[in-house]
Amino acid sequence: MIKLKKIAEWIDCNITKILFLIGVNVSLILLSRLPYINLIGSQISFIPYVVNILLVITLFNPDKKHFLYFGLGLFILAIPFEIIGMSTVLNYFGNLSYFLIATYLVYSIYILKRNTK
Repeated sequence: MIKLKKIAEWIDCNITKILFLIGVNVSLILLSRLPYINLIGSQISFIPYVVNILLVITLFNPDKKHFLYFGLGLFILAIPFEIIGMSTVLNYFGNLSYFLIATYLVYSIYILKRNTK
Protein backbone atom coordinates (compact mmCIF):
# COMPACT_ATOMS: atom_id res chain seq x y z
CA MET A 1 0.00 0.00 0.00
CA ILE A 2 2.84 2.38 0.83
CA LYS A 3 4.54 1.56 -2.48
CA LEU A 4 1.37 2.46 -4.39
CA LYS A 5 1.30 5.83 -2.66
CA LYS A 6 4.92 6.45 -3.64
CA ILE A 7 4.13 5.55 -7.24
CA ALA A 8 1.09 7.86 -7.22
CA GLU A 9 3.20 10.70 -5.80
CA TRP A 10 5.87 10.12 -8.44
CA ILE A 11 3.24 10.21 -11.20
CA ASP A 12 1.78 13.43 -9.77
CA CYS A 13 5.24 15.06 -9.75
CA ASN A 14 6.12 13.94 -13.27
CA ILE A 15 2.77 14.13 -15.06
CA THR A 16 3.93 16.89 -17.42
CA LYS A 17 7.01 14.89 -18.43
CA ILE A 18 4.89 11.79 -19.00
CA LEU A 19 2.40 13.72 -21.13
CA PHE A 20 5.24 15.25 -23.15
CA LEU A 21 6.68 11.78 -23.77
CA ILE A 22 3.26 10.50 -24.87
CA GLY A 23 2.88 13.51 -27.18
CA VAL A 24 6.24 12.84 -28.80
CA ASN A 25 5.30 9.18 -29.31
CA VAL A 26 1.98 10.12 -30.93
CA SER A 27 3.78 12.64 -33.15
CA LEU A 28 6.32 10.02 -34.24
CA ILE A 29 3.51 7.61 -35.08
CA LEU A 30 1.68 10.24 -37.12
CA LEU A 31 4.87 11.34 -38.90
CA SER A 32 5.71 7.77 -39.81
CA ARG A 33 2.40 7.50 -41.66
CA LEU A 34 2.97 10.56 -43.87
CA PRO A 35 3.95 10.03 -47.50
CA TYR A 36 7.69 10.13 -48.25
CA ILE A 37 8.55 10.25 -44.55
CA ASN A 38 7.42 6.65 -44.16
CA LEU A 39 10.06 5.70 -46.75
CA ILE A 40 12.76 6.98 -44.40
CA GLY A 41 11.12 5.22 -41.45
CA SER A 42 11.00 1.92 -43.28
CA GLN A 43 14.73 2.09 -43.99
CA ILE A 44 15.75 3.33 -40.54
CA SER A 45 13.27 1.65 -38.21
CA PHE A 46 15.21 2.30 -34.99
CA ILE A 47 14.65 6.08 -34.89
CA PRO A 48 11.56 5.94 -32.58
CA TYR A 49 13.47 3.75 -30.11
CA VAL A 50 16.40 6.16 -30.03
CA VAL A 51 14.14 9.19 -29.60
CA ASN A 52 12.21 7.51 -26.78
CA ILE A 53 15.32 6.37 -24.94
CA LEU A 54 16.98 9.79 -25.26
CA LEU A 55 13.84 11.50 -23.96
CA VAL A 56 13.55 9.12 -21.02
CA ILE A 57 17.20 9.69 -20.11
CA THR A 58 16.93 13.47 -20.33
CA LEU A 59 13.54 13.81 -18.65
CA PHE A 60 13.69 11.23 -15.87
CA ASN A 61 17.42 10.50 -15.40
CA PRO A 62 16.84 6.83 -14.48
CA ASP A 63 19.33 4.48 -12.91
CA LYS A 64 21.29 2.59 -15.55
CA LYS A 65 20.28 -0.76 -14.03
CA HIS A 66 16.66 -0.18 -15.06
CA PHE A 67 17.62 -0.40 -18.73
CA LEU A 68 19.35 -3.73 -18.18
CA TYR A 69 16.49 -5.19 -16.12
CA PHE A 70 13.82 -4.13 -18.62
CA GLY A 71 15.89 -5.37 -21.57
CA LEU A 72 16.44 -8.79 -20.01
CA GLY A 73 12.81 -8.89 -18.91
CA LEU A 74 11.67 -8.33 -22.48
CA PHE A 75 13.82 -11.25 -23.62
CA ILE A 76 12.01 -13.44 -21.09
CA LEU A 77 8.61 -12.05 -22.12
CA ALA A 78 9.41 -12.86 -25.76
CA ILE A 79 9.72 -16.61 -25.08
CA PRO A 80 5.95 -17.39 -25.21
CA PHE A 81 5.60 -15.38 -28.42
CA GLU A 82 8.41 -17.42 -29.97
CA ILE A 83 6.61 -20.64 -28.99
CA ILE A 84 3.32 -19.36 -30.43
CA GLY A 85 5.05 -18.09 -33.57
CA MET A 86 4.01 -14.42 -33.44
CA SER A 87 6.98 -12.96 -35.26
CA THR A 88 5.81 -9.32 -35.26
CA VAL A 89 5.62 -9.17 -31.47
CA LEU A 90 8.89 -11.06 -31.24
CA ASN A 91 10.59 -8.56 -33.56
CA TYR A 92 9.29 -5.62 -31.52
CA PHE A 93 10.41 -7.13 -28.21
CA GLY A 94 13.76 -8.09 -29.71
CA ASN A 95 14.43 -4.59 -31.07
CA LEU A 96 13.37 -2.90 -27.86
CA SER A 97 15.39 -5.22 -25.63
CA TYR A 98 18.44 -4.79 -27.87
CA PHE A 99 18.21 -1.01 -27.59
CA LEU A 100 17.65 -1.11 -23.84
CA ILE A 101 20.70 -3.33 -23.26
CA ALA A 102 22.80 -1.25 -25.67
CA THR A 103 21.65 1.90 -23.86
CA TYR A 104 22.70 0.34 -20.57
CA LEU A 105 26.18 -0.29 -21.96
CA VAL A 106 26.59 3.16 -23.51
CA TYR A 107 25.11 4.92 -20.48
CA SER A 108 27.41 2.95 -18.16
CA ILE A 109 30.47 3.94 -20.19
CA TYR A 110 29.33 7.57 -20.18
CA ILE A 111 28.88 7.57 -16.39
CA LEU A 112 32.27 5.89 -15.86
CA LYS A 113 34.03 8.45 -18.06
CA ARG A 114 32.21 11.31 -16.34
CA ASN A 115 33.22 10.05 -12.88
CA THR A 116 36.86 9.54 -13.80
CA LYS A 117 37.37 13.14 -14.92
